[in-house]
Amino acid sequence: MDSRYLENLADAWLRIARWRQSGDVEPVAPHPDEWAEVELSRIIRESGGPAWQVILALVNRAPEDLLDAVGVGPFEDWITEATATAYATQLRAEIATNRRFRQMISSAWELPSLIRDAVASAENESSSLPE
Repeated sequence: MDSRYLENLADAWLRIARWRQSGDVEPVAPHPDEWAEVELSRIIRESGGPAWQVILALVNRAPEDLLDAVGVGPFEDWITEATATAYATQLRAEIATNRRFRQMISSAWELPSLIRDAVASAENESSSLPE
């Protein structure tokens, strides 16, 4: 999937997430970025690699206050025991090295055990580092 398309999709999804967060969700006309929700849902349902790429794009591009929306939205829709197993290496690497990724997944409700274990391991390692 083209990186420019991923960035545009992530940015559009984040704009609509911000709009929904504002509480002003009953406009006279549809929001111009609603296509992003439909497209992201399709990608998550139909694919592995592109969905992972979109999740990373969202985490990298989201303002701090929208990381939770990514976690309870697209990430939670995508992550299953099967996807956690298939992407175990990538997930562990992001959890171990990416604070924003850890913040995002902390908002997801039902995480596969592989992710819970990786988060606990990352937290243990960071708490043992000298300050």
